[in-house]
Amino acid sequence: MRIANRKSGRYGFLFNWIILLGDLFCINAFYLLTYKFAGSFLFQDAVLSSNTKLILLLWINFSYFIVSYVVPSNLLSNIVYFDKIIRRSLYFITLYAVTFTVGVILFVHINISWHMWILSYVLLTLVYLLWHISFRIVLKAYRGKGGN
Repeated sequence: MRIANRKSGRYGFLFNWIILLGDLFCINAFYLLTYKFAGSFLFQDAVLSSNTKLILLLWINFSYFIVSYVVPSNLLSNIVYFDKIIRRSLYFITLYAVTFTVGVILFVHINISWHMWILSYVLLTLVYLLWHISFRIVLKAYRGKGGN
């Protein structure tokens, strides 16, 4: 492999880890805050045992890794347009929501109302888009100053 073909620079692996950890933090924080503040509305007053909460938390993260393998992040290239970031993020979150919903229905057996599912999908999409766009702006400013 020629060194000229490398696109990620000397800190490219670090940026990939930052994106991965940022995605996991955004998604986990979203679901934990949603459960804390709107758990009774979302789960229709169902009492969740600690076992069920653990399975939900594991499925949140497992769904992320499944979808991130299918839809890789493309924030590190030199030329990335915001419409491509938005399109890829929407595709990612839609596939994530479907994967997570199927897992919750099959493994956890919780009934979630459709209007709350759509509301949580829209809010998670906004959080995820804001994270990806803000990271891209910071990365562009970093590269504008001569870094990586």
